[in-house]
Amino acid sequence: MCSEGGGLAVLPLQVAETTPGLERVDLGEPPPDREVWLGYHRDFQHHPRLRALIDAVEAALLLELPKSVKRVFPPRAS
Repeated sequence: MCSEGGGLAVLPLQVAETTPGLERVDLGEPPPDREVWLGYHRDFQHHPRLRALIDAVEAALLLELPKSVKRVFPPRAS
């Protein structure tokens, strides 16, 4: 809807920059905070493929977040 001129949206930069019809609008203040949750079964907590996914998601999200944002993903298994 936003790409057709029907409103405003707060989007991750990767989505906004690759969606035709969207343009950045300066509202004069930073966008609102948002939380991202990733749920999984605790039996898979130390599964290598899940760890790889969590690391990839974290890396993608931290590209656009300030350094002051705390890590909320579970720590890597030793």
